[in-house]
Amino acid sequence: MIQVPSKPNYKRIALFTAVALGTIAVLLIAWRFIDILALLVVSLAVAAMVRTPVKWLTARRVPMGLATIIIYLIGIAVIVGIGWFVVPHVATEIQRLAQDMMGQYESFHQRITAGQSFERLLARRLPAPSALNDLALGGALSMQSSMMTLVGGLFGAIVQSLLVIVISIYWSADSVRFERLWLSLLTPELRMRARATWRQIDSGLGAYIRSEVAQCLLAGALLTPIFFLLGLPYPVTIALFISLAWLLPLVGGALALLPVLLMVFLVPLPIVVAAVVATIIVLWLLEFKVERRLYARERYGSVLVLLITIAIVEALGLVGLIIAPPLATAVQIAINEWLRAKADAPVQSVLARANVEPLSANATIPRSRIETLRGRLQEAQQSLEQLGTQSPRTANLLERLDKLVGDTEKEALES
Repeated sequence: MIQVPSKPNYKRIALFTAVALGTIAVLLIAWRFIDILALLVVSLAVAAMVRTPVKWLTARRVPMGLATIIIYLIGIAVIVGIGWFVVPHVATEIQRLAQDMMGQYESFHQRITAGQSFERLLARRLPAPSALNDLALGGALSMQSSMMTLVGGLFGAIVQSLLVIVISIYWSADSVRFERLWLSLLTPELRMRARATWRQIDSGLGAYIRSEVAQCLLAGALLTPIFFLLGLPYPVTIALFISLAWLLPLVGGALALLPVLLMVFLVPLPIVVAAVVATIIVLWLLEFKVERRLYARERYGSVLVLLITIAIVEALGLVGLIIAPPLATAVQIAINEWLRAKADAPVQSVLARANVEPLSANATIPRSRIETLRGRLQEAQQSLEQLGTQSPRTANLLERLDKLVGDTEKEALES
């Protein structure tokens, strides 16, 4: 029998085509305005970071607006204070580092010039110290022309930082209204799940950023005086490098030890060993003590961070190494919430079919009702076993329900 081909569904094809074109258009627009999008994302991250300290103040009867202003002023004061202390010391230490490197090279060149034939041959191949001095002088002259570019970039960074602060203040002050606005675009069935997921991302991302910022500040505050006491050269610069390297995922610890190990060419070995041990102790305290108190959630996956890092570094350069972990944290929280909602769906449907009604805290519970609740709980357990989708979270929930019913039964018997 000859089968007549069915008539194509042009509406469905048109819908799929429109969705594909719309997705491509949104991606192109996001790529075109990636700087604006980055400012918005950073602003939301800053707002998430300060939300818990603001709530801590409002819980102590400080008005919401005043609490927000206080937290932002404290943050700005900390940044200005760190810059006032760090920038002059780093500039002086870098200049001294260049001079020390030049002196070390001159000593090395003189030593191999007076050495064996192979060393003298190597000395003729290397540039003379006077040539390096001329190169450094020329670099100093050309540096004046590049200072304007540096000042312009610094001014742009300050303006962008002010925009980030202003946008984050607006978001912190009116976040509920913004949430209602974008949640109104979803169907009523999805709004509750989207709101719960968004708030989990907001709280988890804020806790992660607070933890990382606190670790960065503590690393610099603890290592700088330690390096001063040990007599390590360039203590502020090395502590600053370790603090920033500690923000990098996966390889931050190894990079943090690199400048301390390089000091073996400038200072005695016992001082270098003491500095390495002190650095390891401080980083261990930050990783296993400070972080676990400030960020109690599960860590992001290494594979997820690696994939996101590759994509962001391709688009934003080295800055992507710092942006990747918070973004990976947000993505993982969203995935976990989606999987948790999917795993809890059978539990909710079974409990709904069991018609378990909430009990008042002060109500006198008859023994017959307790037996009814235990029977319904057993029915729910049997139904979930038949479904075959019982997760560890579901088993823990059922165990807690069984314990609550047992405690209620015990209280009823005692009364």
